Amino acid sequence: MAHGGGPLWTDRAFFLLRRFKNLYLEISSIPPQRILHYFPRITEIADRLLYGIGWPSPGVKGMRPNAEEILKLEIPQEAKAKIEVITSRNSSKPCLEQLVEIAEKWVYR
Repeated sequence: MAHGGGPLWTDRAFFLLRRFKNLYLEISSIPPQRILHYFPRITEIADRLLYGIGWPSPGVKGMRPNAEEILKLEIPQEAKAKIEVITSRNSSKPCLEQLVEIAEKWVYR
């Protein structure tokens, strides 16, 4: 489900994710400071979160700053590690920490 269902449908998106185990939620276009507001129980669905390239988007400064702000969220490290990173140039789906390095290599040339 793209854009986390936000901003109008985040509650329904969370409900659907808990109900259907084959549904995934893409969160890259959500401003990091709003993620825990929209999904306060994000740890329950962390294994089905995807982080794609939702930039440019209102409230999202860029890929690298967005990833860095997500890494600063007060959620358990195990939950952060479960977030998959999808990039158009890397099919190995690196973890969120690696996105910062990837962004530096090919976005900010």
